Amino acid sequence: MKASDPSDLGTRYAAAWGSQDPESLASFFSEKGTLTVNSGTPTVGRAEIAETVGGFMAAFPDMVVAMESVPP
Repeated sequence: MKASDPSDLGTRYAAAWGSQDPESLASFFSEKGTLTVNSGTPTVGRAEIAETVGGFMAAFPDMVVAMESVPP
């Protein structure tokens, strides 16, 4: 992933959450990246992140995530 402005990154990240494609969201993280959702146990690495995100996407198939703004 190449560097981009924060607004573009936020828009693409939000779209990935709503994509129903866990791999799309996991691609925002490094191979050893971590994701913590709702104060839960962190998931480590793209495969675990995709699994965790897939669970949320399955539980909330109509989920909509939107990036409204990026603070200055």
